Parts: sequence; structure tokens; C-alpha cells
Amino acid sequence: MKKIICLIAAMMLAVIPLSACESAGADSESQMSGSTGKTSLKNDITLSEAEDTPAAIGGIEFGLTPQELLAVLEDKGIELEDAESMTEWTDSSVVVSDPVEDGRIYYLHDGLTFFVYETKGGDLIFEYDENGEAFAVFTDTSAYETDKGAKVGDTVVRVKELYGSNYYKGSHDGPENEVYYSYEQNGAYVIFEVYNSTDSDSDTVSRIYMSSSDFPFGD
Repeated sequence: MKKIICLIAAMMLAVIPLSACESAGADSESQMSGSTGKTSLKNDITLSEAEDTPAAIGGIEFGLTPQELLAVLEDKGIELEDAESMTEWTDSSVVVSDPVEDGRIYYLHDGLTFFVYETKGGDLIFEYDENGEAFAVFTDTSAYETDKGAKVGDTVVRVKELYGSNYYKGSHDGPENEVYYSYEQNGAYVIFEVYNSTDSDSDTVSRIYMSSSDFPFGD
């Protein structure tokens, strides 16, 4: 259920504007605040300017409408997963009135309705809010690269070579000892998650997450 919890926690804070998020470089990273899992930043961190190039993974830009996404997937020959095969989401699936029958699956959690497209094998997950606004896309396989060439399995140093030193580094408690590096790009966040972190640049990326929110993920 980690995917569900991550999505809902972030959706509830998606109203936070990009300009309110501070970024940190290698010498000014976020620190844990107590045992609550929240992060804070040093006061001398400056705001970064978003890049002009849209964030993308597997050649698919973040922020596409559902219709645009499905057209791109068809053009690339990427099929959607069958609903009955989406086992990780089954407990939260819901029936909605006048559903759109295009391969999406609807979910409800704490009063929030959203829908998901999942590619065969679960390699890519696309999440939308109930209004059809793109909220997130993520992958935990090395099958797809970002527009800058990063992929799951790359080292942290490789990510920094590709994306630079203007990032926000966060972490939270949990069995996976997770650390994440977040970059702003063209109005979105590109986030590289590292599980079982040793807090070293030799650590490898476990999951890539592109989102409209920079809220740290839960377990």
C-alpha cells in the first residue's frame, strides 16, 4: 500500500506553490527535525529557477492530459496493465458514477478520488487527480530514462552529474531508511529515492518520481 499512502499524503499538500519550496546543494542539505519525519532547511538557501525543458521519463513528458498520455503510449507501443493484475491497488479501488472506460482505475482514500494508469508489468505508474490533472509518474525499474539520462540503478553521483548540485535532500524514518534528492524542473519536481541509504554518493537510485508536489513520501 506504499503507493497509495505516498500519493494521498502528497496530494493533500499539492496546493503548496513551487516558489515556496527551497532547494539545497551539496553543502546545504535538509536535516531531520525530531522523529516526526519532517525536514527543514538552513536559512541561507536560495531559491532556484525552474528549467525550461519539460521533465520526462521514457520520452513521455510529465503533465500530459489523460488523452495525450494514452496517445503517446499507443504511439510507443506501450500497453496498459489489466485491472485485475494491479494487485497493489486492489484494496482501494472504487466504483464511480459515469466512469471513463479508457484503462484507468479509480481509487478513493480519505475523501479524495483519483485515478491511475499502469503499464504492463507496472514499469510506469501515472497518477491523476479527480479533475484529470496529472499529479505524478514514477518507476522503480531501469527500463526508462529521464530526459537527462538518469535511471533507476544509477548512483547518486551520476544523478548529480546529470542534474547538478542545486537539489533538496530529504529523508524520513522507516524500515527502508529512505533518502531522496529533489530537483525543480519546468514547474515540476524530479525526485530520486534511495532505499537503505548509507548517505553516500555511491548509493543507487531505487525509484524515480516526477510530481507536482515536493512533499516527502511516507512508508
